[in-house]
Amino acid sequence: MTSNVDSQLIWTYVDGQHLSRHVFFDESILYNQVTGDTHLLDAFLMQVLALIELQSLSLDGVIRELGKIFVFAPSDDIGLLATSALHELQRVGLIVPLVA
Repeated sequence: MTSNVDSQLIWTYVDGQHLSRHVFFDESILYNQVTGDTHLLDAFLMQVLALIELQSLSLDGVIRELGKIFVFAPSDDIGLLATSALHELQRVGLIVPLVA
């Protein structure tokens, strides 16, 4: 279940980042040349990041776009998966919510 606050946020890529990417099967290593931070992300997180890099999106927008890419089982809680991914990407400083 997602919170009402999460559904109202618009997520955007943090400007000024210069990321080097190395893909190993279903994981990627990202190195931020500006901050010196290194991140290990799975394929799902990388896809969510790629969507946000293309355009700022709400949670509903992320869910809609992920539905075009992945086939989810009826038992999958795509809202929870997307919310968790957005929070993780925010935690490591790759995306931020836009301030109105």
